[in-house]
Amino acid sequence: MKKFAALFLVLTFIVACVAACKKNPTPNPDITVNTTSTEATTTAGGTGTTGNQGAETTETTPAETTTTVERHKEVKDGDFLYRILKDDDGKYYAAAVINWSGNGEALVIPSTYTYKDTTYDVIRIGSNSNARIGQSIHNIKELTIPASVKTISSGAFLGALKLEKINFAEGLEAIGEMTFWCCGSLKELTLPSTLKEIGANAFQGCTSIESIIVPSSVTTIGKGAFSGCSSLKTVTLPEAFRAQESEIFNGSPNVQITYVG
Repeated sequence: MKKFAALFLVLTFIVACVAACKKNPTPNPDITVNTTSTEATTTAGGTGTTGNQGAETTETTPAETTTTVERHKEVKDGDFLYRILKDDDGKYYAAAVINWSGNGEALVIPSTYTYKDTTYDVIRIGSNSNARIGQSIHNIKELTIPASVKTISSGAFLGALKLEKINFAEGLEAIGEMTFWCCGSLKELTLPSTLKEIGANAFQGCTSIESIIVPSSVTTIGKGAFSGCSSLKTVTLPEAFRAQESEIFNGSPNVQITYVG
């Protein structure tokens, strides 16, 4: 009888907890966006008036919206949405491009962004949330990445079906998982000698790539990084990856690999 009484109390407690959660749900910090206070907002026309009639002052400002998201700040300026990043001490130190809404066929990532008289290096592309940097990437045929960028986040250019050429500058260190997944038109690219990491499935399904040289600087290649690259014929790869050959190039049947180092 005591066991049944104890079980009844436990079930009652669980039901009460569930009801409380539904009534006062705890927000998920990973998906809470724009719930913090808006720091500054200016309208997209770029001009505004202040003062009373007869004492009018016209001020020109960029079309942007600034909000605080978690520890960082986001600014929409032109076709780009930037995130101004904070270091562990709470100081702004660099910028990331997390969205692009342009409509051209060539996308050039800026190397710097100036906000409130301070210029920040653009060190990252993407939001670190496995998300594309916008629907407009479907239109681009050529992508240029400056030397300031150290990381391209997971999924940033996923499914950019028309992308044919990538211009990597020396300086890039990491390409995230599925970053260029199924970019079926991609054919021209040279990986920089500064590259250290290629994420899993980073170039999976890039069916037009015929040749690739993986520089000796690379120390990590994720599973399936070049899987399904059906046109891939020649690859130069550091000796350290010989044992991973089958998982890196799974589904790329015609590839011939030359190992170096």
